[in-house]
Amino acid sequence: MRGGMVSDLAPLVSVIIPTYNRVNSLRRTLDSLAQQTYPAVRFEVIVVDDGSTDTTPEIRDLAPLPVRYYRQGNQGAAAARNAGAVEARGELLVFLDDDVIVHECFLDALVAGHPRNSRTMTMGQFQPMHEDGHVYARIRARRHRRAMAKQATELPFSACVSNNLCIEKTAFMDIGLWQNALGDGPALWSDVVFGLNAWKCGYTLLVIPEAMAWHCDQWGSNLALSRERALHVARLGVLLFRQLPELKGHIPMFRDKEPIDVRFDSLPLIVRKLFYRVIALALVQDIVQATTRLVERLLPDSQLLEHLYHWQLGASIYKGYHQGLDDE
Repeated sequence: MRGGMVSDLAPLVSVIIPTYNRVNSLRRTLDSLAQQTYPAVRFEVIVVDDGSTDTTPEIRDLAPLPVRYYRQGNQGAAAARNAGAVEARGELLVFLDDDVIVHECFLDALVAGHPRNSRTMTMGQFQPMHEDGHVYARIRARRHRRAMAKQATELPFSACVSNNLCIEKTAFMDIGLWQNALGDGPALWSDVVFGLNAWKCGYTLLVIPEAMAWHCDQWGSNLALSRERALHVARLGVLLFRQLPELKGHIPMFRDKEPIDVRFDSLPLIVRKLFYRVIALALVQDIVQATTRLVERLLPDSQLLEHLYHWQLGASIYKGYHQGLDDE
């Protein structure tokens, strides 16, 4: 393990990683933490095992750096993160997931960019990891890179993420911990709920572009998995709005997927909503998917592919959201 760019007077940082049955992925995350330039004596790593049935407990002896390991019954990711925060000794908490690989300067940059004793949360910047597989993963990564911040930038609270967030421990406790509002194991919307609660308490969210990380997200490895994920997340979005109606309007992915309301919707918004209503039809989806396969084969670097992927994901969000409405 390296030591470094920041003096030994730097704040003590607790890196909290919830995990469940992903020991190989967890090892990659820990390998990247073992290479940090941040002083080794100024950060600790806390792994909270959410009842894994694989060889995760062996990580206590096989990890490439010292790890504080805790095990709990299968209670979900939010509970695991909270358990790690309670045990943390650091004044700064950094939440990571077990499918994240961080640059060697990640902690250095994150701590250096974090305003001390202020109502600010910071997060690093992600790049997708799957670029050498399906053409979809490569196009997705290219689009993601174009959207990356070039300098520290304030983000809306809805951009809060649970797998790459830095916050002072006192602030975390003040805001009220992670909430598994929908009762699903991965706690998919807990980050946005936390962001909302933080915003209500007067906190802002800042992205630090130099704190680079790579997300080895299996759902982003191909289009079929991304569509499946979008459908599921959108369906849960209906439950989210039912519990927290104040969130409506703050999550851009749903703005043009909701039912048309001619009393309040602008004409351009009505047109976009009609577009997704049409493109979500089974026959239209068959045509779009066939076109996508053809373009992938003939023009794999075409800008058209970005639009075709975007439309298909949008159609999945539309279908998932309206399935959720039908379930009410």
